[in-house]
Amino acid sequence: MMVSEPSSLLSMISTLRIRVAYIHVEIPDLADVFNVAVKLSSMTVGLAFQAATTSSPPQLAEVTEVLVMGTRDIGFCGRPLLASTPGRVNRLRGWPLADHRLPGRYLAVDGGVTARSIRELLRAGASKFVLSSTLFNADDMSRAVKDLRRAAAS
Repeated sequence: MMVSEPSSLLSMISTLRIRVAYIHVEIPDLADVFNVAVKLSSMTVGLAFQAATTSSPPQLAEVTEVLVMGTRDIGFCGRPLLASTPGRVNRLRGWPLADHRLPGRYLAVDGGVTARSIRELLRAGASKFVLSSTLFNADDMSRAVKDLRRAAAS
């Protein structure tokens, strides 16, 4: 769910059985919203970066997941992966987040992940993928999963 004012929903979200929530780094008062989200719930709270964002992640010790938007248009399924995404993933992998770096934590990509792009994203350092349109637009979802696994392993 993408909302423009996440702080207004945090107490309600904290009562749901959500395992992971990503907060976009582009929102105002990011540190305050992030810290409230961490305190209110037992879910993992990660940071999300839109495709056009080039700034470094803020120094937040509780960050264990980072999500990179792989397409320019958020919310439009089926868009191709931006050519710059693997490079952005690789740079984020090395950025310090408080007292740690991302290795050993999740670095996810949302948008443009296909059997053609997944291997390059893995090499860049991604370890988690949002596969919505890749799976839901497939004629055979089981075959799509097998193709993704095969491509990731090659």
